[in-house]
Amino acid sequence: MTAEQLNELAESLSILSAKSSVLKERDELRALMEENLQAEEVQFIYVTRASSFTQYVFRIPNHLPVL
Repeated sequence: MTAEQLNELAESLSILSAKSSVLKERDELRALMEENLQAEEVQFIYVTRASSFTQYVFRIPNHLPVL
């Protein structure tokens, strides 16, 4: 191989390596975003259920005597 061909090969390998790194980072970011969305959903469900539970527990009818 000539020096020019070697330089072109090195440049091509560098581009492929950079593309691979970008794709890997994109996949990692996608996984992190999905994890965050799931955590937000769990937190929303917890807060919603906690609110419902609080409303249920503290809904005392007026006709019951206070102990």
